[in-house]
Amino acid sequence: TVAQDLDKIVEAVKKFVEDVNAAQSSMNASTRFNSDTLAKGILFGDSTVENVRGRLTNVFFSRFEPGGDQFGSLSSVGLSIGSNHTLEFDEEKFREAYAQSPEQIEALFTDEEGGIGVAMEETLDALTGESGIIPGKTELLDGQKELMNDRIAALSKLLDGKRARLERQFAGLE
Repeated sequence: TVAQDLDKIVEAVKKFVEDVNAAQSSMNASTRFNSDTLAKGILFGDSTVENVRGRLTNVFFSRFEPGGDQFGSLSSVGLSIGSNHTLEFDEEKFREAYAQSPEQIEALFTDEEGGIGVAMEETLDALTGESGIIPGKTELLDGQKELMNDRIAALSKLLDGKRARLERQFAGLE
């Protein structure tokens, strides 16, 4: 017999949730701010992170035609956004939805025209692709780093000249 293995499907959805939450955790760590110690994450205040979060959240709140009216959103199959932008999975709700309409649930995730897989791929491509916002930000930061290094080199040269001049003046005074 050939049959769907719902447990494997549930595990795949759990893995998806874990991967999304790992990315969110990394973004949270990079943008953290501790008001007691005033310690900041390396990307604290960077709008690019919020842009990435916003785009991912838009995908999670979108409606998907392949799921139909009843199962056209991730929340209808047990996926929701929780605290700290994490994705939460209600396995029982998912199993109930899958029992009602396995074809629609599968289409919601895998349809090549308008499923969540395509939406995630398009979103991630817009974020990380050759002309995406993350490579654009990386290029911008690399340019700023190069300018800062040039400025440091120029100031070092200027300071070396001033030091040499002051040493000559001091030697002349002695």
